[in-house]
Amino acid sequence: MPPLWGKSVRKIADILQKPKSTVSDVIVKWKRRGSETAEKQTGRPKILGERSRRTLERVVKQNRKPSLLEISQDFQSSSGISVRSRTVRRES
Repeated sequence: MPPLWGKSVRKIADILQKPKSTVSDVIVKWKRRGSETAEKQTGRPKILGERSRRTLERVVKQNRKPSLLEISQDFQSSSGISVRSRTVRRES
């Protein structure tokens, strides 16, 4: 691959066969941070991941009559994840 230093965004995009916007974004990130990788996410991580959320949906759909405490216990036994009733209420 030929050296890319000193070339325009358009030339680099043509050489790499990538969109100009992608090349431009990588160059801007490199100039700002010295790295082209994504920044770490800020904020508190979610309690339930996507897989756990689907498991909770399945537990709720199986039987809609039980109390929130029973749903929490069923979810805990099926997923192995201990969560409060408040989390189950918010996520379901």
